[in-house]
Amino acid sequence: MSAALRAPARQFQGTFDRARLFRTTNLPGGREETHMPGRVLFGAGVTIDTLRERLLAGDRIRATKLTEQFGPEQYAATWPLPALPLFVVGPDRKLEVVTAEQPPQLRVGATVLTLAPAAKAEA
Repeated sequence: MSAALRAPARQFQGTFDRARLFRTTNLPGGREETHMPGRVLFGAGVTIDTLRERLLAGDRIRATKLTEQFGPEQYAATWPLPALPLFVVGPDRKLEVVTAEQPPQLRVGATVLTLAPAAKAEA
């Protein structure tokens, strides 16, 4: 990671503790600079370039409400890889950021924001 990209992360390290400082994987192939502050967003290997390429290819962000009829199991079957859960809004409207260290907590009443391939997002 370049010094220009490291500087903001270090700058905010004193303002936000590690639990509230987020970043993407910073090296190609999902390799990490382990001394960088912040939690890795969305999963190991997800870089800014990965997100940009997927959006340019037509991937879309979908919101899926989990219910008694369409629960976590149905979500997993509907949105298999390469779908990528980004955020979960709980029944209490609290936003949960998906990180490499903490996979999404899927539960009835939550809404999952997922980056989904274009063909699947239009279904």
